Amino acid sequence: MELRNGNQTDKISYFTGGATIETKSAMKPDMILDYIDIGTDALAAQDDDIRLNLKFTDHDSDYYVVRRSGVLLTYPDRTEDDADCTVSLTVVDILDLAGGDTAALDNMKFDGDREAFLSLLKYMGAPKQTFNIIEP
Repeated sequence: MELRNGNQTDKISYFTGGATIETKSAMKPDMILDYIDIGTDALAAQDDDIRLNLKFTDHDSDYYVVRRSGVLLTYPDRTEDDADCTVSLTVVDILDLAGGDTAALDNMKFDGDREAFLSLLKYMGAPKQTFNIIEP
């Protein structure tokens, strides 16, 4: 269809209500961190190095997260003393924050540089709703 009629972006309507709380809650921290990594503009983030301890209270799991030269590295079941910030949060909170809901910050507990945590999401671009499959 794309070859015959071109990209149909202007003819598609979207539900913009976002994912349900059940859907967000079912996501694992690994999935969320992959989502953040994929959505980050690595060139824009290349000079913003951070080290974070993330404690996902809803999944009882810890992650040491390092972004260096625009690349996000995650280490499950690990925390480090050299982290810029330690954050206790839930999967729903970080997804809400990534979606622009700053009220989610009220549910998180910070120990250290809160701005370091915020820079984790700072370079994420808005997800594209459509894209060309065949045409450049």
